[in-house]
Parts: sequence; structure tokens; C-alpha cells
Amino acid sequence: MNCVTRNSGIAVFLLLACQQLAYGQTGDAEDLSQLIDEVWQFDLKESPLFATRVGVRRYNDQLGHQAVADHKRRILAKREFDNRLRKIDRSKLKRPDQINYDVFARLLHDELAEATFQAYLIPITNRSGFHISFPQLAKRVPLNSVQDYENYIARLNAFERYAEDHIGLMRVGIKEGIVLPAVVLEGYQESIVTHIVKDPRRSLLFAPFTHMPDKISQVDQQRLAAAGRQAISSSVVVGYRKFLDFMKQEYVPACRGSIGAAALPNGRAFYRHRVRRFTTLDVTPAQVHETGHAEVARIRAALEDDPSLPRLQGLHGHRSIIVGFDARQSDVEEEMLAAGKHMGVPVGDLAPRDVQRGHDYSLATVLGNPRDTGTQRRREVNVAIRAPTPTAIECRTQFHGSPTNGAHFL
Repeated sequence: MNCVTRNSGIAVFLLLACQQLAYGQTGDAEDLSQLIDEVWQFDLKESPLFATRVGVRRYNDQLGHQAVADHKRRILAKREFDNRLRKIDRSKLKRPDQINYDVFARLLHDELAEATFQAYLIPITNRSGFHISFPQLAKRVPLNSVQDYENYIARLNAFERYAEDHIGLMRVGIKEGIVLPAVVLEGYQESIVTHIVKDPRRSLLFAPFTHMPDKISQVDQQRLAAAGRQAISSSVVVGYRKFLDFMKQEYVPACRGSIGAAALPNGRAFYRHRVRRFTTLDVTPAQVHETGHAEVARIRAALEDDPSLPRLQGLHGHRSIIVGFDARQSDVEEEMLAAGKHMGVPVGDLAPRDVQRGHDYSLATVLGNPRDTGTQRRREVNVAIRAPTPTAIECRTQFHGSPTNGAHFL
């Protein structure tokens, strides 16, 4: 239910569709091309951080706005886009444009459905959100010139307001009963207090000021570093402190004791929507769950029938899955990390560990155990996932991405 980053699926589709739609089209095809381009430009403006990631530089000094009023304004705009889409006669389009129409309509309708359930009122989880992604800002923006650094500083200065926007969303979520389960926020403080520093030079966000490009003069480097320190102290630290106070005093006490999404207002309908959205199939949650059970049984049977596959030791009581890779010995660690990223959980080399400070991976910890299997230098990387309880599985599928991101199948 994380809404910190905007729907990347529709944004990527719009970029590709804008490139693929042919020039010189007339009538409905031209209307579709124009509509897709307008929505693309709208999303870039509304999501400056995404715009920066795709190489659009005109919003590089902005963070965007996440207040309730901004979400409602965007929803109204998307509904108007949908009204225009419905006026286009799909039957008059050529087959490639019909495909674009269908994909665009599906993504747009999913986005509007998310708004119907007010999913934006839960903009964070225990492992994602604006407060976790923002410290990575320097890795996601250009920092090659004086202008780049000034844009970076402008975003640092905007953080306090950005945090207040999210606090406002979550306050409305409290009022509406749309809040996270208390259990998933255990240990949340670490991801916030890490960034409340007395000396701004100790902030992760100050790192770019310690190694600026040589082409930036020493005078500018000193000026920019001073501005960076000031922005961190007066905006970033203040924003994180406000967020921590809000979490302690208001949000966590209001979190619900229930875990499943069904406990949310209109929660069962929301869960069905999420299943449809992430599977792209018209299936029920129960059908997805049964598919998971059937796949587990099939995979276990296949593993038991193949004695050549490695086995995991010392994992009594844990459900597990074995993933094989071909790799040189020097690549084993990278393969294991890639496996963890693919499954949406962190990977340790020989033991469980958190891969990033401030993250809580209590719902799924990965063990890795590389093993040689012969002269062909084949490496089997055994990745065992500690299965959460059934209620924790439901929680993870609801608040950390797709309801079919693997939790149903472990």
C-alpha cells in the first residue's frame, strides 16, 4: 500500500507508448497518442523524483507534493483522462494502438481503484517509504555541476515540508481507520533516528559534499558545503524529528491490532482488487492461496525425487526453497544478493543479516550457503526463506508489494 513513489508501471508504459505511437495519425489514433503524451507529462510534473530518474531535468530541484489535497487533485485529473480515453473508439484503432489502449486503460483503472480505497493514506511500511528512500537521494540524482548541487540542496531544504505532507496523509489515515498493523512497525525507530544528527556532516545526505567534482571551484565547493550543512540541520533533521514525534505520539498508538487487509474499511474488496491488479487475472484470493499450496507440493515432490540437488541443514521448522545458479566462485556473493532482490528479501552470505541499516526484515530472513558441486565449477546457491506465520504472510502481501510476490508460495 506504499504510495511514496508513484505507480512506476503506468509511467514506464507511457514512456514506451509515447515512443511507439506513429506520427501522422489521425482521428482516434491521434487522440490516443495525444492523451498518452499528456498523462506522461502530467506524471513527470507530479513526480519530480521519478522525472529525474528517467532523465527529465526540469524538476530536479523539487520533491513533489503529497498532501491529501494533492492526491485528490491528481485523482480528479486522472478521472478526466479516463473520461477522454472512453471517448476514443478502440475498434477504429490499428492492432498496435489497440494494445496500447488496453494496457493504458488497465493501468489507469488500477490507479483509480487504488484511489477509491484511499491506499495513499498508508504511504509507508516498516521497510519502505519517504523516510527510507530519501537518504538515498544522492545516488539517484546527477551531481556533476554547481547547478546539480544547488538542485540537491533545494531538495534537502524541501524535506521538512515533504515530511509534513506525509504526516498529514497519515493523520487522515488515523481518522479513517486506514492504518498499518502495529506488529509490522516493531523497530521502526531505527530508520528514523539514524538521520537525526547533531552534526550535519554525519548525515548520509552530506556525503556528496565531501567529494565534489574537480571542475567545481574551491570557492563554490565551500559555499555549497555550507549550504548543504544548513539544509540538513534546518530541514532534514527537523523533518525526521517531526516524523519521529508523530510516529511515537500519534501513529503507532493508533495502529490496529488486526493484521490482514480485510480489517481495513472495505478491506475485502481492497484485497480482491490487489489480487487482480498484481496477478492481472480475474481470480480470488482463495484461488491464489490454493495455487500456492499446489506449487509448494509440486516443488517439494520434485526436489525429493532429485537426489543431485543440495539440501539445507539446520533449518528445522522452516519451509524452504532451493534456487540454483551457475557462477564462478567470485560471482557467488553477487548471485546470492541478486536472488534476494528477486524475491524481495535480503540475502546473507552464510547467516541472516540485515543488508541496510535502518531496515527491519523480521518477516523474511534469508540464509545463503554456497556449495561446490564438482569439476565444472557449478555453484548451487541455497536460499532458504524462513516462512512467516500465516497472519504475517497476509500482512506482508498486503503492505509490501504484490499479493503474489512469493509469500503465498513459501
